[in-house]
Amino acid sequence: MARRGRWWYREAMTDASSKALFDTLREAKKKDEQEQNIDWKTEREEWVADVSALFNDVRQWLEPAIKEGLVRVTSNLRQVSEEYLGTYGISSLTLAMPEGRLVEMIPVGRIVVGARGRVDIVSGPKTVMLLRVGPKRWKFRDPLGKQLNLRDLTETTFADTLRELIA
Repeated sequence: MARRGRWWYREAMTDASSKALFDTLREAKKKDEQEQNIDWKTEREEWVADVSALFNDVRQWLEPAIKEGLVRVTSNLRQVSEEYLGTYGISSLTLAMPEGRLVEMIPVGRIVVGARGRVDIVSGPKTVMLLRVGPKRWKFRDPLGKQLNLRDLTETTFADTLRELIA
C-alpha cells in the first residue's frame, strides 16, 4: 500500500513539473513572438536619438565650465554592432579637464539586460553605468560591489557623479 502511495505522489509531481516546464516554454515562445514584432530599425533610431539628446543635455549643463575653459567637449563617431540592430554609427563624448583628466561617455549598446540601453561613463579605472530605462529617461547605476541602486539623471546627479569620477 505504501508503495502505491509513493508511485501516485511521483506521478503527481511529474505532472506538476511538466506543467511548470510547459508554462515556462509558453512564456519563452510568447517573448520570441513579441521580439519578432519589434521594428528594430525604429529601435536603433530611437536609441541613437536618445544618446544624442543625452549628450546635448551634458553640453548644456557644462556650458558655464566650457565658457570658462575648464572643460573641453569633443564628440567622436564610433561603430557599434549589435544583434538585431546591425552595425550603426553612434557618437561618444569626451570631456577633457585640467590636469589631464579625461572622462569618456561611451554608448555600450541598446540591447542590454535590464535596460533599454547603456552608456558607460569612464575616467581611468572608474566606470559608472548610465542606463536608459525608457525613451529619454536615464538612471545612474551605482558602481559594482554596492547594492543595486538607481538614481535619476539630473544636472545635479550628473555633476555629483562627474566630481566623484575625477576625484
